[in-house]
Amino acid sequence: MSLPEDNPFAPPASGAVPPPPPVPPPPPVPPAAPPAAPPGYGTPPPPPPPTGYAAPPSPFGPPPTRYGTQPPYAGSPYAGSPYAGSPYGAQQYGYVTPRNSGRASAVLALGIGSLVLMCMYGIGVIAAIVALVLAPGAKREIRESRGYVVGEGMVKAGVICSWITVGLTAVAVVVIIVGVVLAASTSSSSLTP
Repeated sequence: MSLPEDNPFAPPASGAVPPPPPVPPPPPVPPAAPPAAPPGYGTPPPPPPPTGYAAPPSPFGPPPTRYGTQPPYAGSPYAGSPYAGSPYGAQQYGYVTPRNSGRASAVLALGIGSLVLMCMYGIGVIAAIVALVLAPGAKREIRESRGYVVGEGMVKAGVICSWITVGLTAVAVVVIIVGVVLAASTSSSSLTP
């Protein structure tokens, strides 16, 4: 048989001291304020101006109406419509993204290719000459496009690469000719008694 002191669920003995009452849980912690946002990120907009406030009048007068449109031309079937400024019935809005010149891309590709071919096979001068022939046409196309075609930097880079190839090829040809002449003169002088 088990003793009552071994059973934790047994009622306390008559002379036992009752346990102290349980300690109440701590009060809940109020939620912390959200962290302050760094300046410029999520800062609240300024409060609106007080009611009854009006902006001061502009010293330049009111802005023009329908800014940027042309008056309708005589006999326009669209005289009273919002399409009155264009003979084709639609106003021109927005910005046209300029495109890269195909010739400028070709000049750049040939200029870089001429350097690679010169280093690998020694025939890069052909690609360089083709690039130098195409470059004036590419510059003219870009200049006459009124900003719709771009690529001046590509043309310039291709021309620089092409001239480097032509210059290095010329130096290589001179070195080869001098080497052949020196080799021929030394071999012919060693053969004479």
